[in-house]
Amino acid sequence: MKFILSIFVGVFISLNILASNPVKITEFSNSEWVNIYSESGVEISYKVMKCAVGCNHTMQEYVVVKINNTNNQEIKLDFDISIKYENNGNVIAKSNHKIIELQHNQIIEGVCNNTQAQNKLKISKIYKKNDSGAILSEVSLNNITVE
Repeated sequence: MKFILSIFVGVFISLNILASNPVKITEFSNSEWVNIYSESGVEISYKVMKCAVGCNHTMQEYVVVKINNTNNQEIKLDFDISIKYENNGNVIAKSNHKIIELQHNQIIEGVCNNTQAQNKLKISKIYKKNDSGAILSEVSLNNITVE
């Protein structure tokens, strides 16, 4: 029994160590997919995309994320996303918890239109609230788990 408990504690500590290391994005000029995570049959990439926004179709840049389930089974990807915007030394931080289910060998990616699943994968490069003019400085994916 002690042996099984030791294995369980070792695996739990290993998973927490892996989960505590966030995947950070700090470069926001890539127009081609950049791979930032590849474990447990899941690949996560990002790129910058221009999208027409509003009635005037003003072009705005977004960071979009692509998730590829290379497994032969359905998975549930669970993670926290932290987003930081900066303007003249002021930092605006936002955090969200995401759960995304993918079928076997399914790929989903952020796109300009606002379909529900893909909208979870689109991050504005400019923080518009209160006309702050803050610019995206960092995106972190934390506590990534695959079930």
